[in-house]
Amino acid sequence: KILFGDMDKLLMNATTDRKLMRDPCFYASVWNVLGVYRYRTLDIPGSLEAMNKSIQLCPSSPKVRENFVSMLLDYGDTDYAGKQLAILRQMGDIRTLGDVRDLEQRYQKLLAEKGAKPPADTPKP
Repeated sequence: KILFGDMDKLLMNATTDRKLMRDPCFYASVWNVLGVYRYRTLDIPGSLEAMNKSIQLCPSSPKVRENFVSMLLDYGDTDYAGKQLAILRQMGDIRTLGDVRDLEQRYQKLLAEKGAKPPADTPKP
């Protein structure tokens, strides 16, 4: 438990470091790490807050968006995950094609489990 408190404190301190704020996408990666950490320690509100901040800072980062979509799918939020997945798809970053395909499959599976239909513009995995 002490380790978690220390880690959270370390990451929160990093989010206030002015040197890290100079490059928005690098700074977004700090928030991304905080979001993933909070996700893994089951802090749902904290993880979503950190990931939203990360997306705001660097909306062009496919890795940040991938992590966010994965988290949203794990939390069962198909609406917002679908919107984020559509943006990720439009980015068309060749480095993330495999990961995007996996996210698409998870999204489709979750929609099916909920008995929901994907938006008309959603490609088949």
